[in-house]
Amino acid sequence: LIKNKIPESNRFLDLPKNINKRQTKLLYIGNVPIEHRLQWTKFKTQHEYWRYHSYQNAEQLALKTLAASTLFTMSIFMGGCKLFLWYFNIKHISEINDIFKSWSISFKSLKPKSAKQFTMTLSDEQIERQLQNMSIMEFLQHFKLLQ
Repeated sequence: LIKNKIPESNRFLDLPKNINKRQTKLLYIGNVPIEHRLQWTKFKTQHEYWRYHSYQNAEQLALKTLAASTLFTMSIFMGGCKLFLWYFNIKHISEINDIFKSWSISFKSLKPKSAKQFTMTLSDEQIERQLQNMSIMEFLQHFKLLQ
């Protein structure tokens, strides 16, 4: 039932009077993704095309973008939480604390030994005695770090 390829009427733009008589042609519409750069349309110029197809209300576009991005972010976060709960078979929120406590016990064994628990070997003691009365400049010259 569509007789011609005239876009739907836009209340923000009065279409040119002679648009029905125009020939359809390929119109280059500018810097958009490659598959949309050429459009089969009755518009004469790129400016006329974008005036018809663009949003007239910037606040409406910004609000729509904010709502869509918020919904996307929340759905990804909720999906990740649901996957975490399913993977660890968590039925109640108090079980999450138990899981984190069991993980923290395994990390406590990875802590390095403190200085009190360290015992020096015989070679460490010899090095300590040699370096005890040395200044920083002598130390750097001894190990040929300063020339």
